[in-house]
Amino acid sequence: MRTCAAQTCDWQEYAPVLVSGLRGVLGGRLDVSGPARDLHAGTFGGSVANPAEVLAALIASLYDKTGRVSVARFYDDVHSMTDTERRHLALAGPSDEAMLAPAGAVTGHGEPGFSAFERSVRRPAVVVTDLRTSGRGRTVVPAWAAADLNVRLAAGQQPGKIAETLRRHFRPRMPPGMRGRLLVRSSCPPYTLNQRAPVVGAVRSACRTVFGLEPLLLPSGGSIPFVSALADARHIDVALMGLGLPDDAIHAPNERFYLPNLFRGTETCIELYRHLGHG
Repeated sequence: MRTCAAQTCDWQEYAPVLVSGLRGVLGGRLDVSGPARDLHAGTFGGSVANPAEVLAALIASLYDKTGRVSVARFYDDVHSMTDTERRHLALAGPSDEAMLAPAGAVTGHGEPGFSAFERSVRRPAVVVTDLRTSGRGRTVVPAWAAADLNVRLAAGQQPGKIAETLRRHFRPRMPPGMRGRLLVRSSCPPYTLNQRAPVVGAVRSACRTVFGLEPLLLPSGGSIPFVSALADARHIDVALMGLGLPDDAIHAPNERFYLPNLFRGTETCIELYRHLGHG
């Protein structure tokens, strides 16, 4: 049995995870529109600008050939990892091979100079989650095309600033006669746990009681908006525990949770509340 925190897997037998941080997120849609209506591809193909082709070019412009985000100033506010942190992630986190195995991926992709695990938990990413057009598969030049963007933000980045950075990137690349907009649907900033907070000691003690060992302290690449909102509004430290498995198929069909981990996690929460109540 292996356990992990959301998308961050510790890959060590029977070891729970105390999540040391979450990436933030900026969820939005990039819209490109041109013709007043869908146009017959035989009549107008090659004679009018195509929103689908323009959108494809805009999406391609987000990355260089290595997979690094090529948007100007995108990385400006990202907090760098210390050598100590990188050594910890290399020792406690998964290797590239182990990280990519559940995805069925043979080779990694993304920002050079970082492991797959580092890219997924401590570096930002622009993820295209959907592409569609008004044509819906018909033989037309579509009136509009849209892409859903899910930008994962690293520690130091703020959603509003990144949204403006993306708009500045797209604006000069919009051809004449085309109209484009980036619509922000949701966002939350990154979260970093204060590792000296009293709750950290309580979680460690609870895990020792139930699991017989302390949790691994690892960041997660996931984003949970209420965590940063709660931490900022109440000025409290939010502790998250990871008890999932690498093959839980998070957000995919047949998403699941290993029942023994559910029971053991429940026992750990009870023990944690006992420690907090006596604190």
